[in-house]
Amino acid sequence: MPQGPSPSYHEIFDADKGHHLFFEGNSILVHAMSVGAHLATSQKRGFAQASLNYLEGISERPATRRAAPRFLERSDFPDIHKPSFFKFVDDEALAHLKRGSLRLGTPSYYRTTEDDGRADHLEGYATVFLEGEQKSFNLTATSGFNCAVFCGVAARPTNFRRLEKMREKFGTHLIQIIDPTTFGALICEQLGGIRYHIRDVQYADAKYMSIDTDDLDDFLRTFGTGDLTKETIHEINTRYWHAFYEHLLLPSVFSKSKKFSSENERRMLFELSTNITTPFLTVEVADVARHIRFHD
Repeated sequence: MPQGPSPSYHEIFDADKGHHLFFEGNSILVHAMSVGAHLATSQKRGFAQASLNYLEGISERPATRRAAPRFLERSDFPDIHKPSFFKFVDDEALAHLKRGSLRLGTPSYYRTTEDDGRADHLEGYATVFLEGEQKSFNLTATSGFNCAVFCGVAARPTNFRRLEKMREKFGTHLIQIIDPTTFGALICEQLGGIRYHIRDVQYADAKYMSIDTDDLDDFLRTFGTGDLTKETIHEINTRYWHAFYEHLLLPSVFSKSKKFSSENERRMLFELSTNITTPFLTVEVADVARHIRFHD
């Protein structure tokens, strides 16, 4: 008797964008993929640029970006031990925080917001080249649908001009998370999240990264070189979803367009088990004074 699709994995085609590959309510949106011999640097840049040109062509908020000479690397995203964390907030956010109410944004919000100062229609987007011993699997996708974001900076700006720009853009009040590691763990638990990260955002317009991995070395042996049928896409999803998700995470949600580079953002990011369907999430923090110091 034929077996139906796995309840854990399924796919939805989104016209002009690609395939949403789902695992138990969490998805990544695959725009383009190819597999073959290792690409030269110029070929990688060409693949990344072609994918970028297409997506910007169909975007409601197009912008001209070019693949940067330098690839993002794993070393661009170091683990931060004993991190510091500050955040600028406006009057309304400050009032909510003092009552113990914390609002988190989402990559989906930043992709669609009408606020030109915060909008980045490629938030969550990346191209990764997953390079095995002999072959390379090349993937352009958008991820982070299951992520909530708390944006801040590593330190209070000492440059007066930058300080004033940050206040103008985000709010005049500065708060400090006293122990970011403990605070992150608390918020993650409140959300029912899988894990959380505290990392500094990297700034690169094309957002592409080469990764040495053997996770997809068996692709051609398993699937050959034929057309991607509906059944084949489901098998690819079932076999490789977790590898796609993990390798996309850093370049997709911890890198942004260079136009935001003056922010020097430090990002606290929370992974949930399912996609988030609202622009924001609100978390209630008990005894907020233990975790947040309010600076004028």
